[in-house]
Amino acid sequence: PYGTEHFAAYGEHVPPPGQLAELGGPTSQLLSELAREYGLWLVGGSVPELEGNQIFNTCPIVDPDGRIVARHRKAHLFDVNVPATGDRPAIRFQESEVLSAGNDLTLTQLPW
Repeated sequence: PYGTEHFAAYGEHVPPPGQLAELGGPTSQLLSELAREYGLWLVGGSVPELEGNQIFNTCPIVDPDGRIVARHRKAHLFDVNVPATGDRPAIRFQESEVLSAGNDLTLTQLPW
């Protein structure tokens, strides 16, 4: 489920670059397994990453050997507050209430 109240419950460890993704949580393990099985580079999308007392929206990049080669932590968090109009209810979603922002650019070397 995608809601700020779920990030901590569904969060997991995402290993730093250089480690096997299978040393992480279930999402990292699956990415590692699939990358090795199919010989692919995989970009893991948005994973709620737990590190210490912080939660990051993290995108792991896994090489065909199942290793994390990069780990991007989203820097610009999605905060929106749309007022109600007519028969549509207001929408309020604040990633910044729960997530910590990353503070680095992420670059990685690819073989092609």
